[in-house]
Amino acid sequence: MFNQVVPAEFHQVEGDAPSYLSISGYLTEIVGGGWKGFGFKNKVLEHHGWSYEPDKYCINAPLAAQVFNQVASKIQSFEDWYNTPYRKVINKLLFRSKSKLFIKYIYA
Repeated sequence: MFNQVVPAEFHQVEGDAPSYLSISGYLTEIVGGGWKGFGFKNKVLEHHGWSYEPDKYCINAPLAAQVFNQVASKIQSFEDWYNTPYRKVINKLLFRSKSKLFIKYIYA
């Protein structure tokens, strides 16, 4: 789902979009985007070990890459779980939204 994040991405100024941006976008959009999404993304990254200012990943690029890869793994595992046919039926029957389930899953 996501490419491996490498520390050099945080110093990249041209070329293809860095892979951490797709992870960042997923986290922002899963809860509806905007400031709410931005805040959620920052909380998730902090929960997984990012202790510096939000969006200043070049301060400690190796740690940022580690945190983003950890979060990407968690997202992939959530998507695999969420997209099983059985799980989709249960979620629809119980009226559980994907974003609410993800919020519980990412902090587990």
